[in-house]
Amino acid sequence: EKFQSSINRNPAVRRHCCMEIADCLMSMKQWAEAMELYKEVLGRRPDREMQYRVFRALTVCVDKIKESGKSPEPHVPGSR
Repeated sequence: EKFQSSINRNPAVRRHCCMEIADCLMSMKQWAEAMELYKEVLGRRPDREMQYRVFRALTVCVDKIKESGKSPEPHVPGSR
């Protein structure tokens, strides 16, 4: 609980944790779950470099979900 509250108090730490967890989910081929965390990262105002990483990762997730025959969400919050 103390660990969780310290993460939630610092947006940069929360963003970094979400990114790391999403990367792990991708490595385990859990595309939909990873995609949700990447969207959360985008909603937390990442810097430009992290935005590029997230968009590349989201592209991979969407492609993998399409390959599996499931339909991903068409809109990513924070994108135009």
